[in-house]
Amino acid sequence: MKNTILFLKSFTSVKLTSTSRRFVPVIAALAIISFSMAGCDNGTDPGGGDKPGAKTYTVTYNSAGGAAVAAVPGLASGAKVSKPADPKRAFDYLTTAGLWKSPDTVEYAFDGWKKADDSDWDFNADTVTDNITLTAKWTEPTPITLNLGGTNLVHAAVTHVNTDPGTYTLVVGDNVTVANTVPNFEAGVHLTVVGHGERRTITKPSLTNSIFTINGANRSLTLGDNITLVGNSGILTALVHVNGGASLTMNSGAQITGNTANNNNQGGGVNVTGGSSFTMHEGSLIHGNSTVGTGSGAGVRVSGNNSTFTMLGGTISGNSAGSGMSTSSGGVLLTTEAVVFRIVNGVIYGNNEGDNSNTASGGTGVNASYSAFKTFPTTLATAQYGTFVDGVWTPALDGEGNPIKLEATHNTIRVVNGVLQ
Repeated sequence: MKNTILFLKSFTSVKLTSTSRRFVPVIAALAIISFSMAGCDNGTDPGGGDKPGAKTYTVTYNSAGGAAVAAVPGLASGAKVSKPADPKRAFDYLTTAGLWKSPDTVEYAFDGWKKADDSDWDFNADTVTDNITLTAKWTEPTPITLNLGGTNLVHAAVTHVNTDPGTYTLVVGDNVTVANTVPNFEAGVHLTVVGHGERRTITKPSLTNSIFTINGANRSLTLGDNITLVGNSGILTALVHVNGGASLTMNSGAQITGNTANNNNQGGGVNVTGGSSFTMHEGSLIHGNSTVGTGSGAGVRVSGNNSTFTMLGGTISGNSAGSGMSTSSGGVLLTTEAVVFRIVNGVIYGNNEGDNSNTASGGTGVNASYSAFKTFPTTLATAQYGTFVDGVWTPALDGEGNPIKLEATHNTIRVVNGVLQ
């Protein structure tokens, strides 16, 4: 600015000649340009606004474990930022013991955005004056509060789900002793039971009935990872009784062990009757159970029209039928031609039919009690091995295109990917 003023002063003191007059407009124009440039700042305008080159700011969102939220750049000083859609954050319910309803939909609760000083950002009032990061606030979900009422966790959980049927997962955080009768599942109850962090046991110490009774259609129990059902020698029935169109599933890591069923027509581990279904998956185990009465399967008993037992994997071993008991099996007992027994993967071995001298009445691996041979059926079309693809059963076929019937008369039956080993 000073240089320009001195220049103008010098210019006004010069005596113009006819030649120099021709340069006056050019000099004047340069003076005006110089004056205009001297009146401007060489940096950007910290006050923002709409001027070209005005400084702008960015709001960055840290979702703290939730779904990503895009940053908002190009905000002028004093501007407000629009509130983004609330992010979602999944919650791993298996990390917290307790009862969870519809567990796959459980999420953290979003509580808004906070500034660096932990104060809340008000999208209606707060303005941007610098680059800033806003961090999401979350509240962790909690399991359902159960009224134990002097009973145990399993009893309390089933009592609760019966009042509000739906899909639940019970994450068992400590070993449980079931010292009273667990209620039957109501229609619409689908319960999964898993162990929290390590193997947890649910033990039936002395009472005479099952730990779980699932009786009726539209009811299901799934035993998941790190959970073991343990019985005793005084129980009259199987540890799990499935009847009337109900469903039982054993996933990887589930075990049923240590039970003796003292009544006739029972399963030591599982009793499937009345058109119900039972499925075992890879990594599940039924082991160390026994029966005393006739018509019983120490590992699994399947009876009734259209009852099904499917082994997609798993092991049935070390179970024992009582000595001298007719129509029994150390492993699996099939009581009627109307039941369906299929193996895709799995092994049945090391089971004991006891010292039954009537070998035509018992079987160590699988016993079809109505079969003339009483061990693994040679005439039972529904006892097969094969594959399930998209829920469609395809039995292994012989050279004439007929389903291959299980014919093993020994104690070890092993099927891998639909092929008898």
